[in-house]
Amino acid sequence: MMKKIVVEQFVADNLAEIILSYLGVDIHTSSRKRECVNGRMIYYKVLHEKKYGWSAIAKTVGKNHATIIHGVRQFNDLVSYDKELLDDYRVIMEVYGEVEEENPVSFMTRAELINETYNLDKQNKSLNLSIEELNHSLIYYQKYKNLIKLIDERGLSDEKIKIVTTKLNRILNGLYS
Repeated sequence: MMKKIVVEQFVADNLAEIILSYLGVDIHTSSRKRECVNGRMIYYKVLHEKKYGWSAIAKTVGKNHATIIHGVRQFNDLVSYDKELLDDYRVIMEVYGEVEEENPVSFMTRAELINETYNLDKQNKSLNLSIEELNHSLIYYQKYKNLIKLIDERGLSDEKIKIVTTKLNRILNGLYS
């Protein structure tokens, strides 16, 4: 699969916001504090796993692609024995994954959104027409409710229903008085 060339701004912003709210770390700071470095490494790793290229990720934070490669390699080395880093990464991935799943249209283009809106509107109109037809049918067949209830209460077999249908047909055709 080919690497994505550009990280959409809202993708980068969503992930940065999740890291800020969960870890309390602004990934855009140049601090060397462990929590800041971990936050940036998680940011790089998540975007890299989402198939974004090194340079595309680097552009979102104003860094060089080599910095991103180094950060992901460091993450891969540290995560094997740093349980806190692994836990933070897993939570960020879970929250970020939920954000993506909750909003299936977040990665659609404007044209795709307009087309989807049009299709949903058509589908909504069609469903409303179906509901209206069902309501008319329900009102029409409501007058037969007692007859249906009477037959249903008897718990008739398929064979007996055929016999009742035949007899009812004869009555309605005027063969019986």
